[in-house]
Amino acid sequence: KEEDKLENTPCNIVSNKEGIVQKVLVKSGQKAVNTGDFVSKGQILISGIVSNSDDKSRYVHADGEVMLKTSYVNKVTVPFEKDLAYKTGKKEKKYKLEIGNYQINFINNDTKFEKYDTINSCNNLVLLGRFVLPIKLTKIVREELCIDTLKYTKEQAILNAKNEVTNNVVNKLCSSGEVIDTKVDVVEDEDGIITTVTVECIENVGIKRKLEE
Repeated sequence: KEEDKLENTPCNIVSNKEGIVQKVLVKSGQKAVNTGDFVSKGQILISGIVSNSDDKSRYVHADGEVMLKTSYVNKVTVPFEKDLAYKTGKKEKKYKLEIGNYQINFINNDTKFEKYDTINSCNNLVLLGRFVLPIKLTKIVREELCIDTLKYTKEQAILNAKNEVTNNVVNKLCSSGEVIDTKVDVVEDEDGIITTVTVECIENVGIKRKLEE
């Protein structure tokens, strides 16, 4: 159970997303929405102001659950071909010395690698552990890369787009959220697949907010 940081403090439960109400369970407070209602982000779901038959109000710590049907729409472009780079393990090391505005390369900058990743590490020389000299030694490491081209069929490109969007949505869901439906619309061009994925979910979206806010 999540810690209630507003315990014993009068508060409302408001929605932190928009969607259609599926279920309302009120433990304390007054229900402010019904099943089938569309609610917006920030709208009160369970009110902490409770009215009685004498038209008098009391302030309570609202508590309960409101389940919404939410939806997420993402457009993803997946090419039919994709370059995948990986390191071969081969490296080249070179050094460069800078003294003020002058540079000294100990060896030339030519490389035998067609594709590579470059990592530079730079250090100033320090005298007696205290005085930083205007002399800088730069170590240049080149790591060879190999490029493979992956090719996808139309069906594979659609599946990749669907998986990418669904994974992104799952990361946004609260702990009690679940995906109930996924719809895919596809437009094909010469370079790949433009895929629009709509993911519908059921989520408990209520968050507590002090009444004075």
